[in-house]
Amino acid sequence: MDADRMTRLITEAVASGICDHQLLGKLDGLSSVESGSVAKANLLHTYRRRINRTPTGSDLHKETASLLSFLEKHQQDDLTMASATFEDGRSELFLLDAEGDRILHWMRMFSRG
Repeated sequence: MDADRMTRLITEAVASGICDHQLLGKLDGLSSVESGSVAKANLLHTYRRRINRTPTGSDLHKETASLLSFLEKHQQDDLTMASATFEDGRSELFLLDAEGDRILHWMRMFSRG
């Protein structure tokens, strides 16, 4: 996936309320995007274990709970995970539909910068 496509997908995700409006101001300098297929079952297994190791009420616990809620409701078995990296070192991580055509969840717990 190229940076122009990711910029369009993030803009659409902001418009639909999936991502915060603040991301629009970060789109300048988007330098690379990496994406690949990921099985929903693997993510559920990982984050069900991980939520038990995070302090209840912490931001990380809330974000992990949000991710689990999304995954449990999502119907497809496969998703696309995409990482957007910026020239200044910032990065964002997203879950998209299996085809990589639409951002479904912003994994803000992995936001850097």
